Amino acid sequence: MGGSWGSTLALAYAETHPDSMKNIVLRGVFLFSPDEVDYLFQSGSTAGQNPEAWELFTKFIEDTSDNIAAERTNYLGAYFKRLQGDADMRMKAASAFVGYELSISKAFVDLDVINETLQEPGRLIPFALFEVVYMLNGGFMRRGQILDCVNKIVGGGHRVQIIHGRADYVCQPKSAYQLYKALRNAGAEDVSLEFVAGAGHSDSEPGLTDAIVRATDDVRDNGGVLPEARRTSAEAW
Repeated sequence: MGGSWGSTLALAYAETHPDSMKNIVLRGVFLFSPDEVDYLFQSGSTAGQNPEAWELFTKFIEDTSDNIAAERTNYLGAYFKRLQGDADMRMKAASAFVGYELSISKAFVDLDVINETLQEPGRLIPFALFEVVYMLNGGFMRRGQILDCVNKIVGGGHRVQIIHGRADYVCQPKSAYQLYKALRNAGAEDVSLEFVAGAGHSDSEPGLTDAIVRATDDVRDNGGVLPEARRTSAEAW
């Protein structure tokens, strides 16, 4: 089971070692396509639902830049530079980066949780730096690799259950649908997709928690056989 970046890892592992697993439960699918990375960190598309979060994410770079015209073309690179600066700059950059992600991770933003998390910015530096490095390098995978190799999951006979918040502003719902369609087009039968209404990205949101528990209970109770009624749930609209 994997969520967000964990979904990327689960898919990459399943495609590399198809004989080593039987069931896959994914939450908040992220395929590491260039448009997904740009949506989050470059194009400003998240401002459509979270304008204040995007403004603060970019304002930190603008306020600390000596060449903002160049750095506006590569916000990830700008954060990478600051996350390697002196101790004070690293903490400020990590706080701005993580604060942005937390601000768009839930359908109902919890400011108290965000403020509490940002109280110790030094602890956020490893998370921010690792994420920036992976985003800058496309997850260290070939462009389009996950969708191109779904036939290995189909060939492995894996059962795949996909769960995605309809209001996920970190990992776009279209990524979950692209994965679902790619698996079905490759011949997968044991695959389902559930969009959870009103849920965002965080697995602590009640709707996502409920869907994850039901999916993992299915794995436990049904021995890896996906009920027919679940196979076509994403095509029943």
